[in-house]
Order: sequence, then C-alpha cells, then structure tokens
Amino acid sequence: MVRIYFLIVLYIAPLFSFSQQCGYDHYYLFAVNVHGKNSNEKIPNLKMYLTEENGKACTAEVLFQEKNNWNRRNDTLFFWDNKSISKNDGTVPLVRRKFYNIGDCYVVVFRMERAALKDPLKYPLYKLKIEAGENELNGNTFPEQYVNLPLNKSIWLCNNGILEKFRPVKPVETIEGKEFKIINITLDEHEQPDVAEENSNQNLKYILRPEFEKHTNPFAYNREEFTVKSVNIYAATTGKLEQQIDIRSNVIGFSETKYLLLETGDYYHRQIKVAKDFAVAIDAWRDTVFSVERKKKNFYLFDPEDKKYYLDSLLSKETDVYYYSPLKTMRRLEYKMTDTSKLINTYQLENKKWRLIDKREELFPAFKPKQKYMPAACITFNEKYHRLPIITAIGTNAKTIVKDSFLLYNNCEDAIKIISINSQTREFFSISKTLLPGQYTKLSFEGTINNSSIDFGINSYSCYLTLEDKTVLAFSIDIPKISNNSKVVYRNDASVDYMIIPRKDSRYSKVILTYPDGNIRAMGFAKDGDTSLKAGKWQFFEKGDWRMHEHVFSKEITMSALNQTLNFGNADFKIKVFENGLWTEKEHGTRTVYVTEATDSIVAFNDSLAYGFKLPYKDIPENCQVQFYLLKPGERTIKIGYYETPFKPISDNYSIILDYSKVKDRFKTTYQITDSIINSIQKQYPKIVIVNVSKNMKGISLEWMKGDEKNTLLTQLAEDRNISFVCQLFTITDKEALTYCNNGVYVELKGRDPELLKQAAFKIGFTDMQADMGNNRYWLTYKSKMIDERFFEAYHELTKIPWVLSAYLNTYHEPELETKTIETNH
Repeated sequence: MVRIYFLIVLYIAPLFSFSQQCGYDHYYLFAVNVHGKNSNEKIPNLKMYLTEENGKACTAEVLFQEKNNWNRRNDTLFFWDNKSISKNDGTVPLVRRKFYNIGDCYVVVFRMERAALKDPLKYPLYKLKIEAGENELNGNTFPEQYVNLPLNKSIWLCNNGILEKFRPVKPVETIEGKEFKIINITLDEHEQPDVAEENSNQNLKYILRPEFEKHTNPFAYNREEFTVKSVNIYAATTGKLEQQIDIRSNVIGFSETKYLLLETGDYYHRQIKVAKDFAVAIDAWRDTVFSVERKKKNFYLFDPEDKKYYLDSLLSKETDVYYYSPLKTMRRLEYKMTDTSKLINTYQLENKKWRLIDKREELFPAFKPKQKYMPAACITFNEKYHRLPIITAIGTNAKTIVKDSFLLYNNCEDAIKIISINSQTREFFSISKTLLPGQYTKLSFEGTINNSSIDFGINSYSCYLTLEDKTVLAFSIDIPKISNNSKVVYRNDASVDYMIIPRKDSRYSKVILTYPDGNIRAMGFAKDGDTSLKAGKWQFFEKGDWRMHEHVFSKEITMSALNQTLNFGNADFKIKVFENGLWTEKEHGTRTVYVTEATDSIVAFNDSLAYGFKLPYKDIPENCQVQFYLLKPGERTIKIGYYETPFKPISDNYSIILDYSKVKDRFKTTYQITDSIINSIQKQYPKIVIVNVSKNMKGISLEWMKGDEKNTLLTQLAEDRNISFVCQLFTITDKEALTYCNNGVYVELKGRDPELLKQAAFKIGFTDMQADMGNNRYWLTYKSKMIDERFFEAYHELTKIPWVLSAYLNTYHEPELETKTIETNH
C-alpha cells in the first residue's frame, strides 16, 4: 500500500505543475488616470464602467448561489481603483483584483477573442462612461462623460508582469508590443489627445457596424424580424463615426442570424490591410423551378485615397454573386430554362469581365411514369391506441368478455397483403389478410379477461401487422380491471360508480372513481374507505381527450430505523405525530404516515430509544423515505454518511498509527511493530495501561496518569516523526466496538462550487482538499495528526455546512490479522 501511494504522488506532481498556467488567456485590461484640467492627480471614487460604441454597458454573465440554488445574472464591467483595492473579490468572467507594475490608476478587465481583431463586423469598440458626480479634489460637480478607449492601448493579462508583485523582466507592453502607458483622461473635457494613437501598428483601422430595423410578424406568433437599415463606419483608433451608408434591404433575419445578412472580403484582391470590402443582401427569394435560394447583394468597396466606401456597380447589378474564398475571386450563378432542360451557368470575374467556367444541364424527362406508393404510405387510420372502460372480474372463476376494433383504410388503387399477425394473445385479434383498395378493413379484438391475484391493474394487449413491404403497424388496447379484495359500489344502471381497494395493515385504501361510461375519473388513497378523507396525491382524468391533472391532499412519509451497521435496518418502533396541538400515536406496525401543513413533528420510539424530527411541508416531495437511528435520551451523535449516528469518544484512550515507511522490521508484522513501540512507551511512562482495540490492534489508556504527564506524553507522540497519527478511541452506532481513524474526511458536496466548501472547511481547521472519483466528492485533510475532541468538533461543524450532503470519517473497523511483513531495504 505504501508503494502504490508513492507512485500516485509521482504521477500527480507533473499534472499539478501543468495546471499552474495563466487562467486569463482571453482577458485584457484598460488602465486609465482621470484627472482635472490643471493637474495629473487621480480623482478618487469615480463611478465608471465600460460601454460599447453605442453607449450600452458591457456586461459579463456570472453564476451565483442564492438560497442553495444556482442562478445567473449579467454584471456591469465597472472600473475600480487599482491602488486601493484590498482583496480579490472576483474571478473569471467577472475579474476584480489588484494588478502590479501599472501604476496608480483605474482598471477594468474585459474578455476578447483575438480573432475578432481581423473581422470589421466583430472588432470591439469600447468607451469609458463617467457618471455625473462631484470632484472630491476641488468640490466641483461634473456631468456624465463618454471617452473612447483605443484597443491598441490595452494589456493582455497573461503576457505581462502584472499578476504578481515582482519586478518584470521587461517593461509592461500593450497588445501591439509597445511600452505600456496609462491612458490619461481629463475630466469634463471634449478633446482627449491621449486616447488616440495615429501611429498604431494595427492593420484594421475601419470598423463596420450595421443598424437594423425591427419588425413584429403577427402571422408568425409575433416573431421578431430584422432588416438592414444602414451601415456605420467607425475609426478603430478614435472610435469616431467616419461614414454612414443608408441601405434598404428586404431580406429578413432573426435575432440569432441577422449578422449573416452582411459579409466581408477582399473582392478585387487589392490587399488593403486597413479596411475590408463588404456586401449586404438586399433581396432574396425561393426559386421553385431550380429549388434554390436566390440572392441579390450590394457590394461596397473601400477607397484608400479618400478613406470612404462606395457602391460597386459591376458586382451589384447582377444576382447570385458571391466571393469564392479558395481562389479569392468573385463568381456568379446564372439560372436559365430551355424547352428541354434547366441550365445553371457559373461565371468567374477576370479583368472586370465575367467568363463562363462551368455549365450544368438537367434534361427534362420524356415521360414521367405514375408514382406507385409503398403499402405503408397507403394505409390510414384514426387511432392506434384505445383505453377501454374499467371492468370487474371478482370471484375465483370470474371472467369477462371484452370486444373492441380499429378501422384501417387503403387509399391506393392496389390491394395490400398482410403477411403476418403477431401478438402475445394472438387469438384475441383478427383481420382479413387482404386490404382491398378504397375500402375500410376492421381489426377486431375479442378477449376473455379472467380474475387474477391483483386487486387492481391494467391489462395491456398489443397487435403487430406486418405488410408485404416489411412495414410493421402496431395497435394496442389497455383495459383497467378490478379483482379479488376490492369493494365495488354500483350505480342504478349496474355501471361501476367507484371501488375501494384495501391495503394490508393500513387504514388507507386505494380508491378509483369512474364516469358513467366506465372510464376512470380519478384515483388515489382515502382513509378508512371514506372518499371524503383523501390522502396523498390524486390523479383526475378528463373525459374525452385523455388528459390528467394531479392534486396533492397530503404527503406520504415512509420511515425505517437503522440497525448496528451503516446499512438499512428494520428495527421495531412506534410512531406518534404532533398535529393541531395534539400528539396522536399511530397503530402498531405503521411505517407510513400522511402529513399536511398542520403536521408539526414526528417521533419514532420504542421502550428506551426515540428519534424525532420536523419536515418543512413545502420543501418535501410528495412521497419520501426517512431513515434514522433510534437514540437514547441525551445521547451524543455525529453525522456519518447521511445519518446522525450514536457517537461516544473514550476519554484518555488512544491508538497509535505508525509511519511504516520509516519504521521497518522484516521479521515483524505491522501490529507487532506497533506493540513494540507501545511497550517502549510504557517503560518510559509506567502508569500507561495497554488496552485491546480489536483482535490484533492494541492501544493505550492514560486514565491513571496526571494531567501534566498526559500532556507531556501526547506532545511527545505528536512530535515523533515515526508516528503518523494519534487517535482518541471512540465508538459509533450502538454496536460500541472500539474504533479509530486518521485525519482524512470524505465529503459529498451538494451543488457545483467546491470553492465554497474549501473556504468553509479551511476556516475550521482543514488544510488540504483533493477531488475524488465521481461527481462532487472530495477528500479533506485536518491540520493536526492528533485526532481528539478538537478534530471531532471540527468534523461536526463541517457536517453542518449547508452544502455538505454527506461526510465520512476514515475509520478502521475490526482490523483483520495482517500476515504481510514489511521488508527492510539493505
């Protein structure tokens, strides 16, 4: 076991080292200094946040826990004072922490994909919004203010020495590789010379932003539809609107697809880096002859001399023009019809002329034969499933004959043959094996339903018809049936009104109510056969369309008491319920009770033991099971697994667990080595009494030693490097076998945020947490190798944490004889 554990450490170590990479791979920051007109001193306590080019606040979707439930919200990306922030109170996607080597400034962190910098439709444009307020340096008030933030002055979090407090190898750089400088912003000034950088290295300098006109389509369930209204062109470095192009498009897009109405490219292969040409779909229609979607686009080209976009007439006057990216050229499709065929011609633009490069022709068929349908496509029917009215078969030899049928119609001109009829009750179903054209054919059901040992059940019958094309048609019938012990109440016309089906050793019976035609109206449980005393969940069925709704009159709780092991048990007990200010004892043998909002408490008890609990009515399911240990009055408990378990620490009694990787003897077992250590300790402290922990394991009792001697000995044992753990002996469950454990605790987490568990556990003395196999399961390690009352109290506090579902001590139960010896290395 020692060697296996050592190997695991070797393999985990490199994995752990690998995980120490930067966690902010796609995150960047802006650093700004907002000051007055005649001073560079930073104005404190400004409320500022990051916005898009239209002034909309930038947000990040975060996950948070509220009342043990995980919820989502969008949080605004606010700037914070990097100098005064005292702790990290946020992580991705909402980063809020201190950064180093960037000076005294305001900071905001945002997420960005670098690929977006190559796409003018996705290139981000950011502004800083300063909300109106008072300048704390001079007392003057100022209005709200928007300032463009050039993206080329931002910093990538992972490629600079800003995450840790040490001197970087090289100066902090912007995303363009230039030396970082804080962006200086003058409060209440229109011109901000420091926010633009004319000598930017970035390739893309002109950004496209489409504007859409929104419509509501009342004929499509008020669906929101969008058409392109205009395209705005912004300067990437200054954020200023350089040009606006009005475009009237008839092509409809939706909220998820509207940006697909535009596309960009280098249409004439001019290799201009500062801007990209773009196209907008202005018309689209479905060509039913060629079964294709046709499009008309407007193409706009960037003029590098006057820095404007203009409509290109050559590309825009044709339909079905597109950019063929593999060859970086323009192509268009031409659709034509002749008397004998359909033609699709492909042209390629070369030297501003269209050249035919491909021709596809589809000839019309000379004769189109009449289509012959497969048999399965010819047959129609209104129903494939019937639920029949309830029947009774009460009595030893009682039986009832039930008849039903389905109608199948052959819509084709040819007869259809049925090659096989299959059913578990083949004799109940019959049908002609030939379905004549244009006629109905009846599938008949006639079955004998016999009495059975089940009081109430639903008999299901299915029939499978295999047609000549191997298609299988399935039909089924459900017949509710009452037998044996049921009490049936009939109407005057001899139809069943309702029935009561008793349950053994219970005052609650199943009740089934019916409609006059015999169909089930409702079913559920009632007390003492009185249908007005409904209990549990009832199902109510609507007549006609087979619909059902449910109503909960009370909730069902089934209880069982655990035995001496940690498994489910069947200890005997009685039950009493506190309801409406009174205690009511249930009949002997009752294990299931029905509770309502008036139920306050439940107590399970026998002659000497008891267990009481309250269940919040609104939070429990409609039926649940509760397991527990019956406890003595005032008995101490500790949570093991999911249950409060009897627990008793043994004062002054300890077991010693050695580190067998350090203490070795090839001629002794581990128990013999432990015995020798205990004997040597007893020689040093004669008042120690040796106790038997189990069949082979021995421990020590300090009850005859004085207090200072006990403390000296326990301190000596805790400081001994050859000893892994010193554990105070204890018993769990009513078995009262001596048990000991190490400082490991196994926890099952409720929820999906282990960081909350880690923070709470470390506050009460645990120092390490490792994930185990499975979902939400972790090992926690206590800080001390002395396992005593302090450890037990920390474990108890751990189990009270709301998001801890279950917990286990790493105990040693009845150790078996160890025959393996530990070899000595020579």
